[in-house]
Amino acid sequence: MTDITETRTEDELVRPSINGDDDQPLRRIPFWNQVKQFFQAIKPIITAHHPTCEAFKEHTFHLFGRDWCIGCYVGYPSGILMLIIGYTTGLFQLIDTSTLWIVGWCLMATYLLSIIGLTKWRWIKIISKIPIGIGAAFLIAAIFSYPLAWWISFSLSFLLIQFFIIIINVKRAIEMRKICNACEYKSDHDNCPGMHSVMKKLRNIKKKE
Repeated sequence: MTDITETRTEDELVRPSINGDDDQPLRRIPFWNQVKQFFQAIKPIITAHHPTCEAFKEHTFHLFGRDWCIGCYVGYPSGILMLIIGYTTGLFQLIDTSTLWIVGWCLMATYLLSIIGLTKWRWIKIISKIPIGIGAAFLIAAIFSYPLAWWISFSLSFLLIQFFIIIINVKRAIEMRKICNACEYKSDHDNCPGMHSVMKKLRNIKKKE
């Protein structure tokens, strides 16, 4: 009868011994090395947030040798910069709460350009993200204008921004799925040029575990 035994230690896995063959140790990759290899694998899309292929070139811009997501790296910086300017100059303190809400929602409404498909051109997409970020800053300022504890205002602002992020990411996922399904590779990310290198490295990590 074939004798199959298996022993494990903290640092290595041992391949079962079959018919008296010598055990062949398989080194287990330490957790933090797996994390490091994971981020190295997804490095091409860490800032792009989209596959790096021609089908998604209108969704990113190239800077410092990397592709960057237009929505994230134009919208968020615009909002953060507006918050800094608004509070350091005293602008938000000069505007009443109702006006902050109105301005914020009006600026956020430029997201409708994306919903109706006008942002398929890169320059319109870039320009439209700026008022969205600024609008978000005005909405946050409106929340903080109420006489509430800072942690309550912070929590409400966080929930509001998360609400918008969920909507934006759901729309992005639907668009990406539509584009990938229309591609000749039919969402076959193991072979498509925009994701092949990423998927290959991810699978190599799993093989080494």
